[in-house]
Amino acid sequence: MPQTPKSTQSALAAELHNSTYSPLYTLPAELLYLISSFLSPLEIMSTRATSRKFSVLLPPPKLTTPLRRQYRSLVRRSHFRALCAFERQNQLPPDILVCSACLQSHPASAFPLSEQTKPPARRQCAGSTRVFRVCAHKAVTFAALEVGGAESMRCAVPHGAVRGREAREVVSCRVGGDVVVVWECVLMRVAAGRGVWRKEVLEAVGRVGEGVCPHLRMGVDMKWEAGRGMLGKWFRGWRVGDWGLVGSCEEGGCETSFYVERKRCKDLKDGEEEMAEIVFCVERHLGPLRDAADPRWSVQTVDMHSM
Repeated sequence: MPQTPKSTQSALAAELHNSTYSPLYTLPAELLYLISSFLSPLEIMSTRATSRKFSVLLPPPKLTTPLRRQYRSLVRRSHFRALCAFERQNQLPPDILVCSACLQSHPASAFPLSEQTKPPARRQCAGSTRVFRVCAHKAVTFAALEVGGAESMRCAVPHGAVRGREAREVVSCRVGGDVVVVWECVLMRVAAGRGVWRKEVLEAVGRVGEGVCPHLRMGVDMKWEAGRGMLGKWFRGWRVGDWGLVGSCEEGGCETSFYVERKRCKDLKDGEEEMAEIVFCVERHLGPLRDAADPRWSVQTVDMHSM
């Protein structure tokens, strides 16, 4: 990336400051190599981040995945401390505030009024105090999702109107950089050649007893459409005379879609008759989830005290 005159001046000013006030910076390369041999990989990475000279002189160590996460955490906290200093010195725009939960800055509108008056080291945005209801048994905060990833979304309790081997897991994946939470359950099992009536499936959906998103109640507020789904895919395995249903949340900003499809039952034991499963699926798109102030996170979460 080409340097601008301003960045060049800043780099020269930093180098002049280090060479004047830092004894470590003025040591010969041989002594710096000797000192680095006593440092841990994290300490070497931290030292390389302090100046351009150390970054060039000291080779980067090999970091394991846990150490890489620790280093990213150190960098984020260092960036957060710098943001706090900028806010205290009135060097941030007046409509930007620092969040201690996300370790970065957000628009002032992302904070409740009671939080806006707090010092930056204690202030939290509204999204960091809300929870994402994965299912009736599982709810996660943004911090838990950030640390645990997809594992924090998994629920060990079987879901569905039919209990047993039909249990499905809640999974979280990234599609094109966006986080998508997929939840599904088996509504019923039928003989491979048997048709299914719309009324049967809607009654089974109502028995599930779990919400799709904060704005919909299972089987009550859901509006269905027949035919091809909004995601552009046909329902797999439906025979002539059978049907497929799709729908989506109509709340602004909520990217939740749901659909019913017929699948071949794969976990049959030897000698069992071939069966088909009627499966209810929910896909909740949360966006890139860079921070808890993301509008798509806010619209699909609920206040922790309302649970």
